[in-house]
Amino acid sequence: MVDDSPEILRYLRVLLESESYQVETAGNGMDAVRRVRSGCTPSVVLLDLQMPGMDGLKTLESLRRLRPKLKVIMCSGSDDPHYKEQARALGAEGFVSKPVEHLRLSAALERCLTSTLALK
Repeated sequence: MVDDSPEILRYLRVLLESESYQVETAGNGMDAVRRVRSGCTPSVVLLDLQMPGMDGLKTLESLRRLRPKLKVIMCSGSDDPHYKEQARALGAEGFVSKPVEHLRLSAALERCLTSTLALK
């Protein structure tokens, strides 16, 4: 999970760990890319779109270069269709609007994880 807001990271960690997901967090895009480059192998990445420095789209692009089959769900407070189109073009599996609704997030994660299992 990558987000520049410590409050959102905390909230999503509690939410996901309550569903028995193992959660790793990064506070910015550069940290996320560094972690994947150094061997972190997440099943799915929840990625904030709007972050200072390396934004979510640049982070997505870098992560997909490192691991082309990495599953990524974008999260954003912006509902701009342009961002959604760009994220899909870069390989995002889904898009969840903030404030994140528990059921929508669970459904998006389940879709990603189910498609990953089907490939194995």
